[in-house]
Amino acid sequence: MIRSGRSTNSQILSFPYTGVVQKVEFPSLDRFIEELGHENIESVRLDVFSESRPSELSFVYYNTLELFVTAQDHSGQILYEYMEPLATSTNTEPRFADEDGLELANRTRQKTAEKLSSAGLHVLGGRYTIPHPSQYT
Repeated sequence: MIRSGRSTNSQILSFPYTGVVQKVEFPSLDRFIEELGHENIESVRLDVFSESRPSELSFVYYNTLELFVTAQDHSGQILYEYMEPLATSTNTEPRFADEDGLELANRTRQKTAEKLSSAGLHVLGGRYTIPHPSQYT
C-alpha cells in the first residue's frame, strides 16, 4: 500500500495500480442524485473551491467559486461529479474576495447539503478527484 501525497485528505491506494478511473459528469444535481440511487452509493463529498485564471491584463485575475459534489462507486473505479460555477469576480490577486459571492456560495452549499441529505445521502466535506498517475510510481 502507498499513501497519496496529499496530507489533508490522504487516502490509501492499492499498489500496483492497474485500473483506469472513469469520470462521469452530470449537467444537473437532480440527475446526479438519481444516478447515485441506481448505483446504491450512499455518501458524497460536497465543497466549494476557488479557481483563478489570469485575464488578458497581466495584473488582473478572474476568480470563480465552484460548487463540487462528487462520489465514487464501491470499487473506486468510477468518479461521479456535479460542478456548478457560483460566482466570478476580478481581483489583482489570485483569490476570491467578493463578500456577496462568498455568502452566495455558502448558502448554495448549505441548500445543496440539505437536498443531498433529504435524498438519503451521507454528506462529507471535500472532493473526490482522479489520482494523478505519478502517485502510483
